[in-house]
Amino acid sequence: MLLVYTLRSTTTNDYYDDDYDYDDDDDDDDYYDDDYDDDDDYDDYDDDDYDDYDYDDDYDDDYDDETTTTTTTTRLRRRLRRLRRRRRRRRLRRRRLLLLRRRLLRRRLRRRRLLRLLRRRLRLLRRHYYYDYYDYYYDYYYYYYYYYYYYYYYYDYYYYYYYDYYYYYYYYYYYYYYYYYYYYYYYYYYYYFYYYYYYYSFYYYYYYFY
Repeated sequence: MLLVYTLRSTTTNDYYDDDYDYDDDDDDDDYYDDDYDDDDDYDDYDDDDYDDYDYDDDYDDDYDDETTTTTTTTRLRRRLRRLRRRRRRRRLRRRRLLLLRRRLLRRRLRRRRLLRLLRRRLRLLRRHYYYDYYDYYYDYYYYYYYYYYYYYYYYDYYYYYYYDYYYYYYYYYYYYYYYYYYYYYYYYYYYYFYYYYYYYSFYYYYYYFY
């Protein structure tokens, strides 16, 4: 029985090499160095690949169903691999958090510097161009009102001119009717004299015949 058990265990565990040292973490520690500082390595890294996946479910539920061929060494090796994965995930998370924090600090510092520079420039501009700006401002309004003064003055004479024009126009019109009136007046007198002419002539013939 012991011979069969050893044969079975050796045939089923050929995949895992006993000469390989699975506990050696030097390679992983060198690769994930905490002093490594590069902002662009983990920008597009996604946590969902690891966070949403539970590695324990793949193995823990099957422990009771395993046959007698699985030895304690394989179980230990699997657990060690799971622990290593968890360590890697934790390291990556810490590193990403540190990188994000550094970036936020840098952005804040840049914004503060820019704000300081802008404030200084604005102060200088106010000191140098404050009085010049107001000088041009008042000159502009001075010429503006000056222009409107002459503008209304011009319209005053313009309407005055038209007033005189209409006045003379009606004056002329008035004289026109005035002459017209006299024309009829003389015309009336003309007939009046004409009438008297016949009247006197009638009387003349009347007295003459009598």
